[in-house]
Amino acid sequence: MTKDASSRIAVHEAGKLKPHHSKIVKQNWRKTFTLIKDAISEMQASGKAKEINSTFAAFAAIGMCSWTYYWFDYSQKESAEELSETFIEILLRGITKGKE
Repeated sequence: MTKDASSRIAVHEAGKLKPHHSKIVKQNWRKTFTLIKDAISEMQASGKAKEINSTFAAFAAIGMCSWTYYWFDYSQKESAEELSETFIEILLRGITKGKE
């Protein structure tokens, strides 16, 4: 199985960084979280998203994406593009069929 372990190492080893570097990583993680949470809130405000807890939804999106490096095999026929399209579909529309 071909995987790039650098992402996994970066996430798990971030806590072992010197305080200055750890602070930078945490600030970047916080910016990412805030960007996603704000995007969800804006979609809700415009009526394009359900009224759900945007904090939980942002963490769910980050969690779903951040675990990819544990299982995604880049040597398989499925492509990273297909993976990203699937994640977008799940995040924006869920996995169940709506009433038509």
